[in-house]
Amino acid sequence: MTDRDIVVRGLAEGSIEKKKASDIMTKEVVTATPDTAIEEAARIMQEHQIRRLLVVEEGKIHGVVSLGNFGVENAADIAGAIVQAASKGKGNN
Repeated sequence: MTDRDIVVRGLAEGSIEKKKASDIMTKEVVTATPDTAIEEAARIMQEHQIRRLLVVEEGKIHGVVSLGNFGVENAADIAGAIVQAASKGKGNN
């Protein structure tokens, strides 16, 4: 469940006092593996219009890649493209 899930699916629909996490969480989670290249992670995030990408291996979460993690020369361009895509509203993050 992300902060966006809370706002879009929780608060926007009224009180969240009686809701469970399963009522508002993102159900279709997009993931990468620890060996996913940075460029590929950025492409996945842009394609799925998400701001965070879970890194999973053998069913266990190893971490999360977010816009702030891009330490590459074109980080501002990559982050800008991802934010622009995510702002279109399709993404769950």
